[in-house]
Parts: sequence; structure tokens; C-alpha cells
Amino acid sequence: MHDIRYTLKPEILTPEDAELSGGFLTTLHADGDFVGAAKFGINNSVELGTKITIQTERRFGDLIAMLDLGAKVALDPGSALQADLLFGINNNRGGGVALGYTTGKSYSKRFTAVYEGRVGFFDAVTGGNWSVFEIGAYPAFRIADPVTLRMGILQSTSLRHPKDSFQIDLLPGFVIGIQEHLQLFAECAVDIIGGNDLRLAAYVTTKF
Repeated sequence: MHDIRYTLKPEILTPEDAELSGGFLTTLHADGDFVGAAKFGINNSVELGTKITIQTERRFGDLIAMLDLGAKVALDPGSALQADLLFGINNNRGGGVALGYTTGKSYSKRFTAVYEGRVGFFDAVTGGNWSVFEIGAYPAFRIADPVTLRMGILQSTSLRHPKDSFQIDLLPGFVIGIQEHLQLFAECAVDIIGGNDLRLAAYVTTKF
């Protein structure tokens, strides 16, 4: 469920900010997914966004499009509620809903962290389970103005089979500012408990 969101990664609401992003993610046993995303800060309290994921199968012979429509509403300057609606465009994989709470803390000029709790419902999100729960912590350390190192720890499970579906993943990554309004974000997901494949992802984001 981690990737089912209109943003590329867990983050707090950025007032009146707008971004366009594109990238690619893959595991060791899959072709990979092409991703395009956009988000727009409406005002200091509301952010809207969308993300389309083109999943490829059979050596890029089949293309499966999934669309995410999302919104984030601020509770205070450092926390927000987020809702995402996921559904298939050219397939019958059904729909799904993910709801989450995100809060961010700044511990120093260089060290920050985002904390998140989410719950998902319906097949496109849960993969056949009744519901899926997920909690995560995502600290970030800014080495210099253009480079930020990230490390996430993510735990998830399902309501129907909490023991069998229990998973823990580490998500190391980095953000590099290429130009004033252009960033490169890369991340990998490393399985600790649960048997997930290694996932690699890279995105380019422009802010305006």
C-alpha cells in the first residue's frame, strides 16, 4: 500500500506548492511501472493531486493503467489527513481507498522526520484482504543544500490475516537538487520480514 498515494513519498502538506513528476519503479521479478504525478496546493490547508501508474507485464507486452486521485487537508502546520481513491482505467481490477494521517517534525536545521499511519480498503488496495494497516517513520538528513539522505521503516499487516501478512521494510533513498526547481528522488525498498521483492524507484520532479 506504500505506493498507493498521489505523492511519490510520505510528506507533509506544502502550502500553495505545485509539482509535476515522472519516473519508473521495478522489482527483481517484474518488468516495472511507469509513473506520472501532479499535485497542487490550493491554499494553506488543502492540497489536491493525481498519479497514474502504467504497470507493465509479459516483457512490456501488456500495459495496465491505474489512476489515483487524492487530497490532503491540514489539521495544523505540521500534520494532515490524506485520502486516495484508486481505480483501474483499462482493466477490471476494481477500486480501492486509502486513508492516512501524516505528521512532520523538525529536530534541527538538517534533521527532520515524517511519521504516518494509513489504512486501506477494497481489492485494488488490499489485494483481497478486508483491510490493510500501515505505519511508518521516515527520517531525513540534509547533508548540504542539494543533497538529502532519507531512511524509512515501514510496518504493515492485514486485518484478516495479521500474523501471515505481517511485513517490515526498510526504505533508504536520497533527494538531489539538480537545479533550483528540479529534483531527483531515488529509493529502494528492502524486505526485513515478509518476503517482499527488492523494489527500486527513481523520479524526477519539477516545482513551479
